[in-house]
Amino acid sequence: AFYYFNKNHDIGHAVRLSRIISGLRARGLKQDDISLFCARAAGYPFDDLRRLTRLVRLPPFKSRFLKKRQAIMRFELERSGPDFLITEFFPFGRLECSSEARGLLSFARENKIKAAASVPLPYFVHSCARLGELFDAAGFYDRILVHCPPGADLRYVARRIGGEHRIAPAEFLRTFARLKEKIFFTGYI
Repeated sequence: AFYYFNKNHDIGHAVRLSRIISGLRARGLKQDDISLFCARAAGYPFDDLRRLTRLVRLPPFKSRFLKKRQAIMRFELERSGPDFLITEFFPFGRLECSSEARGLLSFARENKIKAAASVPLPYFVHSCARLGELFDAAGFYDRILVHCPPGADLRYVARRIGGEHRIAPAEFLRTFARLKEKIFFTGYI
């Protein structure tokens, strides 16, 4: 099952998700074997994702719908019994979905569903003061899949991160070192 959260129109993350799911389909998984939780499901690449997955439409991400969104996702996980749950960018980004994602990840853990994060590059949005939240959320995951060759972008991003004035480059690299047991560089670009 895949959890895709983005309140804004985004093509890059969704295209990568589409390619990952296409790869799973090429390895023999059927459309009903792959659930995709998302609120937005129109236009490119969602038309492709609709053909590749069992697309589970969620109500908009508004406080009055959060319990309903959780109930829909839990029901689908119980119905489909997936081997894994993959979140897109969270816990490295999309912090506004933290409460919802953590609830879903807790439910997955309780039901012995492995969890992985699909992260576009070695980058996270947390400030130094919020690193505890990142480490706590990372605890839910079996793997964090970082889509770049091993070591290819890490030092480059570390050099550039200082310009954002939220975390020092050395602390950025220490954060990745601390998560090294969970992180897997996929080589995917």
